[in-house]
Amino acid sequence: MTTKKDAANQLFCWWGDTHIATLRAAKFNDIRLTYSHEAQELWPINTPLLSCSLPVQSEEQSATPFFKGLLPEGSHLETLSQRIGASPINGHPSKHLTQPQYAWQKYDF
Repeated sequence: MTTKKDAANQLFCWWGDTHIATLRAAKFNDIRLTYSHEAQELWPINTPLLSCSLPVQSEEQSATPFFKGLLPEGSHLETLSQRIGASPINGHPSKHLTQPQYAWQKYDF
């Protein structure tokens, strides 16, 4: 049974009407991907369904490197970091914030 807290840390991935995977924020800076049984039946193991770096697998896998690769670089990263009040180096909040505000909390993934 999925609790409300668990549901808040999950993102369901769909291909048309087919639930193909679930992304889960296991803890800070750890995003996990699990392909659904339906996806495993429709596509062979190692099919690059979502990404070449995230092929269909029967076991849960880390998706953190994939999502880290989506972050902007240089001045764009600085601008985004300033907007959400996080350090561009390690994602930790700036000292002036009264509550932590990480990118994954702000954008709810």
